[in-house]
Amino acid sequence: MLTHPHLALTDSRRNLSDLPSPTGRSSMHLLFDEGNATSHVLNATSAHLMTHGALLEADMGLNISLNPQWGHMLEAIDGSAAPADWSWYWRLALWNGTMWEESMVGMDDLTDAMHIAWAPSTVNLSDIPIPGDSGMQGQGDATTCNGHGWVMGSGSSAHCMCDEGYSWREGDRMSCISDDGEVMVGHATVTYILDGARKPRVQWNGDGWAPEAFTEDLVELAQAEA
Repeated sequence: MLTHPHLALTDSRRNLSDLPSPTGRSSMHLLFDEGNATSHVLNATSAHLMTHGALLEADMGLNISLNPQWGHMLEAIDGSAAPADWSWYWRLALWNGTMWEESMVGMDDLTDAMHIAWAPSTVNLSDIPIPGDSGMQGQGDATTCNGHGWVMGSGSSAHCMCDEGYSWREGDRMSCISDDGEVMVGHATVTYILDGARKPRVQWNGDGWAPEAFTEDLVELAQAEA
């Protein structure tokens, strides 16, 4: 997900009011000194952009090459590169609503996927945590990131991805406090999806979940209960 879907680069001598109003889901605008402006609207989010956004925001190293025939190709993540003998490579997978499956197209052509995953080709796709699974990084209890974010990365690279309006406490990347100041008492909301026996089967923390993903969980639970 792009934090800022509309961006612009302008000549410093131009007035920002001369920029056209953004349209579409995301866009990029260029404004030159002579007043000429060009705009590019992105109507779909590719796996390439999703990968860039997620890993760069997580402060993890990323090495992507451009092949004239095959487009952008992922070579390394956080310093872990595929060997020259191709005994393994970084494999792109997408969630089809039921399971992870290998993408049959490259990261440029895979668009508007709700969930994607990168894993070494030696890893069984069934071993990748399912989206929303309690054991998956990025999902946690109400104490994770002070209940206002989720964890990205692992080890020394682990840090909170804070919700809008929250940021790290000074010197502590595993916390999320309000941009309006730290409060002494806080409450976090948790939404449960119950099965037929009224037992909680799915847990959503906070109130920022996407309706599409919530509906997907409902469908999966209904199919499992059938």
